Amino acid sequence: MKKSWSKILAGALCFALAACNNDDIATVNDGDVENGVYMRFRLELPQTTRSVTDTGAGDDYVTSNGGIEIGTDNENKVTKGVLVVLTTPDRKFVASSYVRGTDGTEGADASTYTMGLSETALRGQAGKEVLVYAFCNPTDDLIEKANKFNSGELLTVGNATCKLSGAENIEICTGGKFLMANAVLLSRELPDSFSGYKTKESAYPLGTVKVERAVARFDYKQGPSDSENGDRATATYHVLKNSEGKPMVQVQLTDAALLNMSKEFYYLRRTCKQDGNGNADYTKFDLCGLETTNNYVVDYDFDDKISYTGSEDLTGNFFYNLGRFTDNGSSWISGQFDTNSEWKWVKLRDIINKGENDSNNWQDAPDGIDKTGYRVWRYVTENTIPSPRRQMNGISTGIVFKGHIIATDNNPVVRAAMAQREPLYVYNNALYIQSMFADLSENTAVKNEYNAVMAAAGNGKPTDKMWTDHGFTIYTPNNNGEYEVFYYYWNRHNNNGMPAEMGITEFAVVRNNVYKLCVDKISILGHPTDPGKDPDPVDPNEPDENSDVYFTVSVQVLPWVVRVNSITFD
Repeated sequence: MKKSWSKILAGALCFALAACNNDDIATVNDGDVENGVYMRFRLELPQTTRSVTDTGAGDDYVTSNGGIEIGTDNENKVTKGVLVVLTTPDRKFVASSYVRGTDGTEGADASTYTMGLSETALRGQAGKEVLVYAFCNPTDDLIEKANKFNSGELLTVGNATCKLSGAENIEICTGGKFLMANAVLLSRELPDSFSGYKTKESAYPLGTVKVERAVARFDYKQGPSDSENGDRATATYHVLKNSEGKPMVQVQLTDAALLNMSKEFYYLRRTCKQDGNGNADYTKFDLCGLETTNNYVVDYDFDDKISYTGSEDLTGNFFYNLGRFTDNGSSWISGQFDTNSEWKWVKLRDIINKGENDSNNWQDAPDGIDKTGYRVWRYVTENTIPSPRRQMNGISTGIVFKGHIIATDNNPVVRAAMAQREPLYVYNNALYIQSMFADLSENTAVKNEYNAVMAAAGNGKPTDKMWTDHGFTIYTPNNNGEYEVFYYYWNRHNNNGMPAEMGITEFAVVRNNVYKLCVDKISILGHPTDPGKDPDPVDPNEPDENSDVYFTVSVQVLPWVVRVNSITFD
């Protein structure tokens, strides 16, 4: 008995889902089929584009001027296959096919694939325009969705999202199985008749589909870059100096943790224009639209983020949450102390011990950029914000660096106090120990606040709140005797150059970008690990750009796209 094409397609896709664990994925074009039409397409992988300030068709679809990074073999391979979907110009489903990764032709015709499609499904579009979507290394869920599309229905893959089950060892960006999809839309007119395209050898040419990776990448380089700011490439920074310029207090960074990584994202990039208030008009999105400095890259969570004030609990939207709210919403708990904390600390030395990136892969870098020393840290999902005013700590992707305070030989008094595990106090970026307060001149700001603390305590010992209410930051040692500090960095995607005014998509993570991070300078002690000892603790409703700036991060962003962010905490 002869099978219909639709049954063959359904069976092949079901088999593909069952075989995903061993990568033995079936295809719909294994041999000739009845009522089949063959078509051919070519993939242009995202490894040879260039970056400009505002992109146009044929560029890299981003807003970076940091150059480009040629992806590694792992980041460029198509091993799991390619899912191709055809729709009408108004995104109504026409047909789909799944092609094994190994079916791409090698040599001069590398990345060229041939697929079978149902003539019955195509017949209504004969001689008409179709849009061609290609999903490289598709998820099992997306294959399953494609198997359920019905002819003529509004394409649901345009609204389809990828939801991660976990944040570590993400399947869509490991093992040569990077999820990639259209960077731009490909439009193609189908022939009036399909009779001449019944074999693989005579396949109808659909053209070239340009694809981009669905995730971004964070690279790290050990700073400082300048010996003036510390011991070069040791993560040890001169924070406080004496009048002779000698370091009195240093901070050595030891760990890093990612904050607020999105759990879900669209398979296909969306962009939208601004509305009359400068917010994202995201219900009127362009599928695979070009990013510019004046539009938005649309995030899956825009509905939740557009009304975010800092008091809503959006922990369900992110891995590695900055913190969470209690059940009644009355109080916020830092992720450091949340019993269900998802913070995952990574030793900076473990990143540095990875193989150094091939600097030759970074092309068209800005003049004066040192391309050496970067290592791949991890891959990160897209996270953008629908309004400049909603770019807040609670929903922006960031990194918290952990370090510890070091008193140098030039500061023997503080060094001795730390050896005895005495508390340290900072007021207006000056460091004190308890014994110093008695010798301070009267009617100075710090002495007046100290006197106020003592008055509040009466004859007792001042509480932490008494100190912080009067502007003092308290640092106490951990069980290992280390005085730990935190530095928060909110990832910058576009820098509008105006510190007092946030721009569109200024703080964000956008797919197919490489963010190259290096902490160049630290000139102030960071946050204590206990928010109760901090007069200005991290707050979810704090605007990203208005937060205290504690360090400078050198950032370059490029395609792959690279953005180099030089981080300075001062």
